[in-house]
Amino acid sequence: MELSIEDFFEGDFIPKDVIVICVAGGSGSGKSFVAERIADKVGARVLAMDDYILPNKITRDSNWDLPECWDLDLLNANLKSFLDGRGFKKPVYDFRNGGISKYEVFEAGGRIVVEGLHSLHDLVFSYSDFSVFVESPESVRLARVVKRDFSERGGYNESRIKERWNNTIQSAFLKYVDSQKWKVDFIVLN
Repeated sequence: MELSIEDFFEGDFIPKDVIVICVAGGSGSGKSFVAERIADKVGARVLAMDDYILPNKITRDSNWDLPECWDLDLLNANLKSFLDGRGFKKPVYDFRNGGISKYEVFEAGGRIVVEGLHSLHDLVFSYSDFSVFVESPESVRLARVVKRDFSERGGYNESRIKERWNNTIQSAFLKYVDSQKWKVDFIVLN
């Protein structure tokens, strides 16, 4: 079902018994915003997939949006621990220095919103009780990525960001992310 972001948050669409909620979408679609709003609404915590980037796979010219650049096995193990009632230590990825800056404990219990490009990947999605795909036009996503990467991630100018978008981000989105939106419970138009 497709809904505007306003209608989605005004409604009561998320069942009360769900534990794991997956939020996917392309870079710059508003995944983090939607995940935070869902978490606030249902009393959950957000687990950002960005923290599961594999630093050794990331180079200036690599395509970070490919599934093999993410530690999906660790995320899978962490979700299993969470559902088994155990907390886990998770990495915290730092985009400015291109590595894991620290580890933090994610306590067991409650609800969790898994937010990220590959939250519909089978290794993650198999734990999902409810799922949302955040849909935004490509031009809007690109403008948001340029603004975010320039201000928050450092070291990139607009032309470099647009080059990366055209050469890697959009093609990986179409192949690995957009192609899986048929799995979700809701498509939220942002």
